Amino acid sequence: MNWFDLVVSFLITWSVGLSPALLARYVVIRGPIKPTSANWIAGLSCVVFFFAFRVVIASLGGDDPGPGYVWVFVFFVSRWIMLRGYHEELLRKIEARLTGDGLSDAERLKLEAAKARFQDKGKKP
Repeated sequence: MNWFDLVVSFLITWSVGLSPALLARYVVIRGPIKPTSANWIAGLSCVVFFFAFRVVIASLGGDDPGPGYVWVFVFFVSRWIMLRGYHEELLRKIEARLTGDGLSDAERLKLEAAKARFQDKGKKP
């Protein structure tokens, strides 16, 4: 495999692999995505693209593409793209709810506990 083929395959794999994450984050939802949804979107898209690339390469008569480790990396990068800013967004929503009216004492305590938990996660050791 020459350098040109390597660069082209890298660009195609990563642009196609990251497109669902980018579309979900910046076009459809326009904000951070919940971790479970991000895992499902990234996981399903990577599995589908893994098999799709294998079928396309086999139908074109190419060599066996190998085990597809790149899709594991694409999964983690996709997940990172979709989760960026998730805790900060939750903190903003909690703050907005705490400043609003009509909260019971029990709900206020739950929100303050959640706020403390998410603030602790954001601190660097």
